[in-house]
Amino acid sequence: MHGAALPALAVALAMFAGTAAAGQWPSRADAPPELLLAPQAPSGPMELEMRFRAALDDEDYDAALIVGETLLPEWEARYGRAGGELVEPLTALGRAQRHAGAPEAAESTLSRAVDIAREVFGPFSAEQVDPLVELGHAYREMGEHMVAVATYSEAQGLSRRALGLFNPAQLEMLDGMATSLLAVDAYEDAVDTAVEAFRIAERRYGAQSPELLPALYRLARWYRRTLRFVDEREMYMRAVSIIERDGGDTDLRLVIPLRSLAGSLRNQQNYIEPNQAPRSPPGHPTGRTALSRALDVVRAQDPVPRDVEARLLVDLGDWQMAAGRRNAALDAYREAWQVLELSEQGTELREQWFASPFAVTSPQPSWLGIRPRDAEPGLEDGIVVARYRVNTMGRAEDVDIVESHPPGLKESTVRRTLNRTRFRPSFADGEPATSPEQTYEFKFAFEP
Repeated sequence: MHGAALPALAVALAMFAGTAAAGQWPSRADAPPELLLAPQAPSGPMELEMRFRAALDDEDYDAALIVGETLLPEWEARYGRAGGELVEPLTALGRAQRHAGAPEAAESTLSRAVDIAREVFGPFSAEQVDPLVELGHAYREMGEHMVAVATYSEAQGLSRRALGLFNPAQLEMLDGMATSLLAVDAYEDAVDTAVEAFRIAERRYGAQSPELLPALYRLARWYRRTLRFVDEREMYMRAVSIIERDGGDTDLRLVIPLRSLAGSLRNQQNYIEPNQAPRSPPGHPTGRTALSRALDVVRAQDPVPRDVEARLLVDLGDWQMAAGRRNAALDAYREAWQVLELSEQGTELREQWFASPFAVTSPQPSWLGIRPRDAEPGLEDGIVVARYRVNTMGRAEDVDIVESHPPGLKESTVRRTLNRTRFRPSFADGEPATSPEQTYEFKFAFEP
């Protein structure tokens, strides 16, 4: 490259990196001419490929999309429009398109990659796996969930053929498959798929290996999404056992499963009627016990991670508030506020956790006589809008209905819901304070 061209290219690439990261270039057409490079500049494509790979590694997908689309003619000229070497860059471009919010473009690019891999390398080739997985993601983001499931399933079959029945590359495919199954309300199939992924990880790492922890947490999240809270807590108890065996009873890793145990119990209270909720097996801690133990673990560290300590105190306060122990809850919140004085992020976290009231319970208004919006044709949209304040004890007060359509419908249920909700109050200077006016909206549909 000529000496004068190199600085110009460097400047153009630097400008591109800054402006693309700032979201100022919506398309390739807006890029400066220096970036797109004249064909006679022999090292131009190499420079752009470096930029493309760097943008993908940095998850700067808008930038990667612009550079990748610029490079596509170069790749086609280099490898041929149906050359096997084109599969990998097409897959990378499809990933960039998908993450940049263009799943339809990604579907076209990735389908082309799959077709080339199948034609060049054969119908059972492993080269199809990566573009098929990305294609499944694209279909899922387009809302084509059953097509996504079929695509993931094809990728899994090829992966097993090439890498073995229990290879870990399947985990991403199975997770995507479970997500799409859940989207079409196939709850049992979704959980079965998530369990299959877990069994593969368990077979690979061993039942007592700390390397199994991410798979345990992933399956626990799936159980929570399908309201199988007892099964979820079994995963967290298993994680506690693995961590204690590996690192002892003050291992900081214990905070995740202990905090998650409490979260599971809280979610069960929100979604399942207490008299219908399944009980935890003997030996499971209560939410308050789990959080208290997590606090003990954190305070045994040297130095104590103050942000984590404060987060657990807030969790403990929320638990007490949900249980109606308001004074104990306020004491925990005050202590969290004080601990944040010792944290570098204390001011930011105080703003995040205490600037506005936060609902620690989520009672649902009665749906008797109404339906969710868009549930069926012929329904009319309804709404109730209420304004209220949260007092220093975490209760709603001064509830006022400011909008109601149709008038009178569901006004009383909205008032009752707000009166039953328990809040973490806002704080000022370390003490609870009555909040500014808050707004609550309940949207539904009804037969006109």
